[in-house]
Formats: sequence, C-alpha cells, structure tokens
Amino acid sequence: MNFLCQRLSFYASIIVYGISISLIAGALITQQWIQGKVVNSKVIAMVEGKMHAGLFSGVRVLDWGLGVRTIPFSVLSELEEHTSFFGRGYWFGTVSFTAFGMLFILLAMIFCLIYGMKRQKEYITPYGIMGCTALAMVFLIGAALLFYVNFSQYMIDTVLLDSQIDAGFSTKDKIWVGYSFQLFIASIVVLLLPFILLFLGRVNCFISQRVMEKTEK
Repeated sequence: MNFLCQRLSFYASIIVYGISISLIAGALITQQWIQGKVVNSKVIAMVEGKMHAGLFSGVRVLDWGLGVRTIPFSVLSELEEHTSFFGRGYWFGTVSFTAFGMLFILLAMIFCLIYGMKRQKEYITPYGIMGCTALAMVFLIGAALLFYVNFSQYMIDTVLLDSQIDAGFSTKDKIWVGYSFQLFIASIVVLLLPFILLFLGRVNCFISQRVMEKTEK
C-alpha cells in the first residue's frame, strides 16, 4: 500500500509546528502585548504620551511638561516590587502555560519525525501527534485566557506607577491589546492544520487500500 501521502502529512505537520513555535517566540520577544495612550490632566503636554509592554519588559513615554521622557521598565522588577499592572498569579500562569504549550509542540514534532521515518506496512494512527497537539492548544488557550482576564481586571484602568498617577498621568480606557497578543492567538489557530493534514493522510491511505483490494480481486 502507498503510504507516501501519510508520510508527507507528517513532514508537513513539522513545518506547521515550526511556524507555530516561531509565532509564539515572536510574541514573547516583542513588547506589544498591550499598547496605550497616556494623558495628563495637570500638565499641557506638547507630545501625547504612550506606552507598550510585553510579558517581560516595556516602555512608558511620558511628557512632564519639560520634554518627553522614555522610561523602559522590567515587568519582573515591578512584580517583585508589587507595583506591576500584572497580577502575579496571572503572569506566572500565562508564562507557565505558554512554556508547557511549546513543550507539547516540540513533542509533536518529535512524534512526526519518528512516524515519518518509520517503514510503514499499515496505516499508523498518530495518537501521539494528535494528543500532543491537543494538549498544546489547551495550554496555549489557557495562557491567552489568563492574559486577557488579567488585561480586563488590572490593565484596563491603569498601567502606570503610583508616582506617575499622582503626577496626573492616566491611561484609563486608553489601553488595548497589541499585535504580540495577536501573534500568540495566530499560533493557536495554526495548530488546527496538523489535524487536517493527518486526516487527509488517513483518507489517502483508505482510498489506496480500497484500490488495492479491487485490484487483487
């Protein structure tokens, strides 16, 4: 029986997993999970303030009336100082779930390599690949939900330090999710493709088997 299509589906799935990993990595290293504008009710600013941040670092651009100041900050440092707009539990859960999701994607890639290099005499039901992919999606969806709940509860009101708020700065209702979060969501959607590829591989094997049965008769 010709199992070439199924083997190709394994190798194609490896490419898809690589794309998903790349999207997650891009989301993690960029500082655009949240973006926003900063206004000041006490100072007539020449330039509108802004801020953007990722899971690990960010930047606040503020005009104190004497010129613009760009203030980089570390999310980890602010978490330790209890001044962060991230909830500690939400942040830890988001990062941990993301790490587990990436781990299961890597395991799925390993299973694809093993199945792809194996000499097939019958159809292989890729339970390992599908199971790892499903678990990766569960963890990544969990991470996205934790981040969005954190965004709704903590960030929507302010992402500034107390000293900055006391100085008249505000971000209330001026914060939105950025493209880094969208990259993260895209990495989850991409993981649907291996299920489709594996299904097509199975259909091809089924058709090939029927053709061979008719030929033998």
